[in-house]
Amino acid sequence: MRQGLPSRWGVSTFGSAGHLTSVALEFHIYFFVGAIFFLLKGRNVLICAVVAILFSKFPLGYVSGIPDSDRALFVMWLAGFAAYYVVKSIRLDEKQTLPAAVAFIGMTWYWASRRTPNDYDLSNYSALTLAFLALVIFTQGVRVLPERVTRAISFAARYSFSLFLVHFTIVKIVLLIPVSPLARIAVAILVANLLAVAFWYFFERHYQEVAAAIKRIVFRRTVTADAAT
Repeated sequence: MRQGLPSRWGVSTFGSAGHLTSVALEFHIYFFVGAIFFLLKGRNVLICAVVAILFSKFPLGYVSGIPDSDRALFVMWLAGFAAYYVVKSIRLDEKQTLPAAVAFIGMTWYWASRRTPNDYDLSNYSALTLAFLALVIFTQGVRVLPERVTRAISFAARYSFSLFLVHFTIVKIVLLIPVSPLARIAVAILVANLLAVAFWYFFERHYQEVAAAIKRIVFRRTVTADAAT
């Protein structure tokens, strides 16, 4: 979790784990933004303030004094978080989905016609974020895929993070196999996905159970405290 940390406590990337720098950044962002979120909601101010300070170095370092590409990625993360927080409470009926679809098409056209060649230019992100926001709102009000397809997509989504964690190492190993480039690609895709599914099944999916257990403990204490008052 210290890969790329902008201080003397940071370490450089190593081996085939170079892509995990983004995981380290996200780890610090989750704690920093989460602490700020609950701090603004008045939840345990002292603890939230301490957590926010402890995890502020990495996220704030990505906002100032860094390349535009890194700053833009953090801004996009914040925009996605904000969009989710807004959209999760919106439910549209069928008649209301049409304006959202029109908004998505309009903002996508505006973004495509006005965007600058630099993908990390922050001026490109406002229209792109609004287009994505309209897309999510629109798709929540329609059901066009069969249930079997949605189950397959959901399954792939569940192990996608595990795939991100293991794929680069697998690719590095597969590149050493003396076969044709096409065979290497096929083997890399197959092996990486199979190992990602196994990694998810035996390890990652249990984090959800741990999180659920923590929520039960916290909510039980909250309910008990409310009942006592």
